[in-house]
Amino acid sequence: MAHGKKTPRNWKQGAPVRSLKENNALVAASLPKANTPSCRALSGFIRNLLDYNCISKEYPAPPTPEEYAQLDNPTHEIIMEDQRLFHPGLDSSTSTEDKWAVTKALFSTDLQKYGALRFTFDWTLNKGTHWNRVMTSLLIKHWLNAKKQGLFSKSGINPSHMTESKAEGMVTRWIRGRAFDIQSGRNQPEKIRKVEKNKKKRVESSLRHLGQPALQLIPDADCCSETEWEPSEVEYEKIGLIWRSQQYEAFLHAVDWTVTVLKTSGLDLQQVDTLALFKRGISTSIHIIDWNWMLGIVLARWAFIRLESLLIKTAKLRMTAPEGLTRTATTEKPDGAEATTIMSLVIKEYNPQ
Repeated sequence: MAHGKKTPRNWKQGAPVRSLKENNALVAASLPKANTPSCRALSGFIRNLLDYNCISKEYPAPPTPEEYAQLDNPTHEIIMEDQRLFHPGLDSSTSTEDKWAVTKALFSTDLQKYGALRFTFDWTLNKGTHWNRVMTSLLIKHWLNAKKQGLFSKSGINPSHMTESKAEGMVTRWIRGRAFDIQSGRNQPEKIRKVEKNKKKRVESSLRHLGQPALQLIPDADCCSETEWEPSEVEYEKIGLIWRSQQYEAFLHAVDWTVTVLKTSGLDLQQVDTLALFKRGISTSIHIIDWNWMLGIVLARWAFIRLESLLIKTAKLRMTAPEGLTRTATTEKPDGAEATTIMSLVIKEYNPQ
């Protein structure tokens, strides 16, 4: 069946979009994503000029009717063409704080020129008013100038985003999002405190249900930075695992004994009878090995792997491991997922009697 062109999901039955999500979807293809460096820098620029309160999460109140009446109604072109306010260029040695101070002073002067005493937006988004349009034009003009002055030289802004049309779209989207937050009450102190409280509860709950034995395996963040410079001088706490049996520990002892001999002797792994050497390691702890148990576990654990290949790989790994790592770092639980003939080779060539 032929598939026709899909109707945009933002226009249901010909009705215009209304929700914040649908409005943002309409401009998603033409604007950079909100998490890009360009949008993040612009958001910070707007908040700084608005004197946004980071603690209370409050934006300035919308303009009053008196402020509406005092504001002139210049066109976007008139505002953008008037560049007489800007200096030719700031010295490259000027600090970021001084650049911000100059930018805010110029912006305040430009506001007063057009009859505005303070910088804010009409968060109600009333149709037919010119307040947000004038504020957006002034903001874009000073945003582009601030970029030229090097105020965002370390922000990684994409040069293709530094156009009037892109900036206007990003500012309009930002105003629409903040207006939705204010109208819905998402930025109210009570709701913010509730969100933070729920986050803390989730963390406390996860730690409580995780259990103390599991928590002991997690290193303390206060100690991590002190051990990364001289790891050879650090003795890590070894925690016994509840599933580790005496037999499995003895098997690891035998492997470590083989590795120790190979390290001290300096022999080539490819020229050593690793199986015979491993049998001698087994004999040092044979009194605690239940051969029936070992045969059942190992046959179910390592399928189609020859013993010599396993020991050579294990020895190579352990010989190249950093100092301080011991067999107790082996935390892989033998479970029965695979099968092997390793212990059959051991039993065949060595009788512990």
